[in-house]
Amino acid sequence: MVTTLDHIVVKRTSVPRIYCFAERIRQNCLKILLASSQASPLVKRIVHLQLMKQKPTIEQYEFGEVVIDGRTYTSDVIVFPDRVRANWWRKEGHRLDVEDLEEVIEYKPELLIVGTGYSGCMQVPEETVRYLRMKGIEVRAAPTREAVQLFNRVKDKKVVGCFHLTC
Repeated sequence: MVTTLDHIVVKRTSVPRIYCFAERIRQNCLKILLASSQASPLVKRIVHLQLMKQKPTIEQYEFGEVVIDGRTYTSDVIVFPDRVRANWWRKEGHRLDVEDLEEVIEYKPELLIVGTGYSGCMQVPEETVRYLRMKGIEVRAAPTREAVQLFNRVKDKKVVGCFHLTC
């Protein structure tokens, strides 16, 4: 059965997707307010803190596919608190090097969660972990299914997730 809700046609089975859609609209409104030249510095700081407390929700993961806030991705992703970077490629496909994480390092998360693939084939060399720790970034690596669960559970840290979806 299909029903109409404020000019949006949805199937009854997709109620969680409606929530994610509404949440994205709310976040976009906050971003517009943050960019507004009329907002006071205090309002901008409050909005910034609101945006930082939230992060995308990974709703589902299967081999080669992940659903984040209602959108399906079929290539490796980096999930930031305010955006998802699709089509993430590494210098060497099944090895995570510092060069592959430049955008993450610039973002300065407290915690980086690495999904090493369905079977855990992607390697995270110790020199990469040491470098990230030197930059003040805690690193946790696990097969992607476990890494997704951890990413969704973390609430009290500025977290970024890098997820290899296959292998």
